[in-house]
Amino acid sequence: MATGMKATRGSAALSGSGGASRPGGVEKDPPKLRLKPWAAKLLSPSPSDIATMLGVFGVAAFCALFIGYGRFYGGLGVSLTDVGLNYSGVLESCAGFVSAGAAIGAVQALLSLALRGHYRPQLGDDSTLRILTRPSLMFIGGSMLWTLGLLFIVFPLVATQAKSDVKAGNPVLPLRQLVTGIPLSAIKAEPVSIAAIGEPGKDPAIEALASRDLLYLGQANGFAVVYDSHAQASMKVPLASALLTVSNCQRPYTDHRCDKVFGRRPAVPSATPR
Repeated sequence: MATGMKATRGSAALSGSGGASRPGGVEKDPPKLRLKPWAAKLLSPSPSDIATMLGVFGVAAFCALFIGYGRFYGGLGVSLTDVGLNYSGVLESCAGFVSAGAAIGAVQALLSLALRGHYRPQLGDDSTLRILTRPSLMFIGGSMLWTLGLLFIVFPLVATQAKSDVKAGNPVLPLRQLVTGIPLSAIKAEPVSIAAIGEPGKDPAIEALASRDLLYLGQANGFAVVYDSHAQASMKVPLASALLTVSNCQRPYTDHRCDKVFGRRPAVPSATPR
């Protein structure tokens, strides 16, 4: 009987001490994040997973560039090989978009690092938001997503606008980064003047091009590709029979045709005294 009383009192003492240590009820530990296998691989990828993601990213970037260049040159009746733009050239032009996406991803990672440090007590070490805002994940994932966004959304819009400008007879400057000036694409159309090589009257077809307002698109295999906005047609000019003078429309320029670049205000002519 005495033993039973002691056991009961011991149980009551334990129960009372437990209630005193946790007033107001039992405290619950914050729930830990449970990830599916594919999500865990994205958050903590292995070297093989990184290689796979880079491969998929490279294929997607090439497809986006190919679509954009196809909108511009295909809309003008020109193929990429006609202007000397091959597969390696398409991939080289991706460097500007990758650097732009990486710059945005770096800013995103720095912001996430600052926010994680400021709101760490509220987030906790195992919270979903804290895991998803890792600076490394924000930089790598953000760089890829921003680059693909620029390639799939911005570049096709720029290519479509450039095609419309060329058809209207307006020169097109290469798209460049605002801060560094690195070219983002090889799309361009520059004013060109053509003169026949040799005796006058020897090549009347080339001589007829001297009076036309033409835009130079590129060259390959001994032929230059020019576009005539009045005829709405592209033409191949043999470089062995013609002399091409391509104007540089980067400021400062001397060719008045460069005033027609999209978004550029034409130069105001100086007043002449009477």
